[in-house]
Order: sequence, then structure tokens, then C-alpha cells
Amino acid sequence: MWIFGYGSLLWNPNFPFVQQLPGVVNGYARRFWQLSPDHRGTPEKPGRTVTLVPDEKSVCWGIAFKVAEENVVSTRKYLDFREKAGYS
Repeated sequence: MWIFGYGSLLWNPNFPFVQQLPGVVNGYARRFWQLSPDHRGTPEKPGRTVTLVPDEKSVCWGIAFKVAEENVVSTRKYLDFREKAGYS
């Protein structure tokens, strides 16, 4: 499995990976539009975190992390917890 990091995963992935490569996603822009009750915010006043939004003229640079098959399930569980307001 490959994970594309474009925010805090760039400097702190905190999951096991076997390879990392710089990468780009065409047609998307990074924006601090994702509301988060636990990352820099509270349920009453959600904080802003980075998300990707469609934008034909933009590109988003990041890092692609290759996760070994034996770590896919645990990495998905970890990212579901870490990115609470983002993945699930």
C-alpha cells in the first residue's frame, strides 16, 4: 500500500514504511479547510488542518510512503486514529 503525505506526515509519519519517494498530485491544492475537533481545536471550536481540494490549475507536492503488506492493517488503524476527522 502507498500513502501520500502532504501535511504532517511529511515530517512525522510515525508508521513503518519500506520506501519513500517525492511525489506530486496534479489537479489538487492544499488548503487549511478541514475542521478538526482534536488537532489544534476542540469540539466547540474546531481547528483547521490541511486537506486537498480539487483545483485543475494546482499541484500538490508530497511524499509517497510504501507500507509493507504485513503492516497495512496496523497502519490503516493508526491513520484512522491519527486523522480522526479526515479518513473515516
